Amino acid sequence: MKRLTNNKGFTLIELLVVITLIAILAVAVLAAINPVEQRRKAQDTGARTASADLAGALDRYYATYGCYPWSGTQAGDCTAGGTAPSGTLAKNLPIDYLKDTGEIRQNLLDRLTNAIDTDPVSSVAVSETADELIVVCFAPVSNTYQAQADSDSTGATGTTYICID
Repeated sequence: MKRLTNNKGFTLIELLVVITLIAILAVAVLAAINPVEQRRKAQDTGARTASADLAGALDRYYATYGCYPWSGTQAGDCTAGGTAPSGTLAKNLPIDYLKDTGEIRQNLLDRLTNAIDTDPVSSVAVSETADELIVVCFAPVSNTYQAQADSDSTGATGTTYICID
């Protein structure tokens, strides 16, 4: 009687080799993508967008009222004068005045508040230059944005900022 042999399957060694190769490729792809850095870049992109939106809202407020929100005691009031202290966190600015006058929408206000309260590393800072220009800055958390940051805009703690004017 003839003995039947089953040569239709893979050996254990062949399966282990294939699994090992797939694992090596997966590690290489993850290393190339670097999901942590991608998440940080997304955070920085959101902070840059929020900073630009805040700078635009402050410019519109100034164009409408002839002063910045910190110059008065209520929205549209320009009697108190004054300048934004350099490096003040946006949370300490009267950005509610911008909402009251319609220069800023609630979703941007929520994004700014959330970014500042939950992620103080990428907090948004606002300052006014001598010639009444507004500069809105944020501290980047990703390596890509940190490389782009202005070397001139280093804070007291050594943090480098990206500034939008």
